[in-house]
Amino acid sequence: MTLRRTVKETWGTSRPATYTNINTHWWDLSQVYGSDEAVHTTLRSGVDGKMIVAADGLLPVGPDGLDVTGFNDNWWAGLSLMHNIWTKEHNLVCDMFKKSNPTWIDQEIFDHARLVTTALNAKIHTVEWTPALLADDILQTAMDANWYGIAPAWLRNIPDIFSQQIAEVWYGIVGGQPDFSGVAFAHSEEFVSVYRMHSLLRDNITIRSHVDGQYTANSYNISEYTFRGAQSVIRGNKFSDVVYTFGTDNPGALILGNYPAEMMSLNKPGAPYILDMAAVDVLRDRERGVPRYNKFRRLFSLIPAQTMDDISDDPASVAALRAIYGDDVESVDLLTGGLAESPRATGFAFSNTQFQAFILAASRRLMTDRFFTTDYTAEFYTQEGLDYISNSDFRAVIGRNVPELNASVYTVDNAFKPWVVPS
Repeated sequence: MTLRRTVKETWGTSRPATYTNINTHWWDLSQVYGSDEAVHTTLRSGVDGKMIVAADGLLPVGPDGLDVTGFNDNWWAGLSLMHNIWTKEHNLVCDMFKKSNPTWIDQEIFDHARLVTTALNAKIHTVEWTPALLADDILQTAMDANWYGIAPAWLRNIPDIFSQQIAEVWYGIVGGQPDFSGVAFAHSEEFVSVYRMHSLLRDNITIRSHVDGQYTANSYNISEYTFRGAQSVIRGNKFSDVVYTFGTDNPGALILGNYPAEMMSLNKPGAPYILDMAAVDVLRDRERGVPRYNKFRRLFSLIPAQTMDDISDDPASVAALRAIYGDDVESVDLLTGGLAESPRATGFAFSNTQFQAFILAASRRLMTDRFFTTDYTAEFYTQEGLDYISNSDFRAVIGRNVPELNASVYTVDNAFKPWVVPS
């Protein structure tokens, strides 16, 4: 298997190697809007701030068979679904601003709609997606505090006389002061590593009807729902049925031995070789100098494993680790150790080790962006825009854009939890 090395940034020899991306890694919804002006321009209609959609209301399809959107590499049906929903949501926000600000030109509508849509996406990720993946009451409180703060409404008008750290807890990070911690506009390579979650992918997706909750005859394995195949899922079925399917079915488990088999023999269009993505995930961590499991734990002041039995209480997982690494616990890779690790905190879909980097970045994504801190104001968003964000969750987003699912999505308190299927 041959693949390219990651291109390093050239900062000079005195600094550790860093790696950039062809797509921005910030919370700016650039995956929908594009990361450069050339791509960005091709996605906009030029009318009333809206993004281009096809006659059927979905994203257009390019000559490569992929959705025309801000970033469509490594494409699959789940990404197509989300990009379509957020493009639809942007256009609805444009309608709202057009109605209330009839003199605004296309650029004004677009800029405000992008701010509102992006912030709503960030809010949903913070207070809904993360607590669904880490389903623990304390974690839910912590993520709510990140966005809203812990202060009751009747105390929010007292002057801010606190240190920044206390103010972030009391009032929330959003609308506060930025904090770069000495490193502007960067995420750690370890954050990328703990987000290696290919095991969430299902081996098969079978479409359910949103009318009666029953499975249809349309079923797709990974090779059929990735890349060009995403269109056969999205456009080969009612869009409402596809969204309903993703809403009602569980993802794969982030555990050892559950890496999708087809991802280990992936035929990516344009790649000269079949790719084993499990091997690539491990290789990238090693190539970029990410610490292995035990060293990672030491650097985060966690107790390192003395033997393989300290990593997991599952005998099968311990045996699998020894089959690859022998008894050399120091050689266990971060991804492998993280998937094997048990027990886990109550409700956690991934390991406590991975959580250390994940939770730090969850706050950093907000506190290092002026549009979530000092400029999260009516001057930039409008009061109408701030109210729209405040009054919306992902259930509302789905209900607005796929109205046939309005009842289904409200069978749960969080749209990222499996929806109730009629018996």
